[in-house]
Amino acid sequence: MAPNQLVQTRIGGALKAEAPAMLAAMGLPVSDAARSLSEGGL
Repeated sequence: MAPNQLVQTRIGGALKAEAPAMLAAMGLPVSDAARSLSEGGL
């Protein structure tokens, strides 16, 4: 199924800055992590 939903949220600046590196350490880009969370993963 093609992605067709927009998800927006507000997060703190520190988390926004740290999240990509933390996810990359697990081999996940931010988009894949968000998709996995929306599907009930992680």
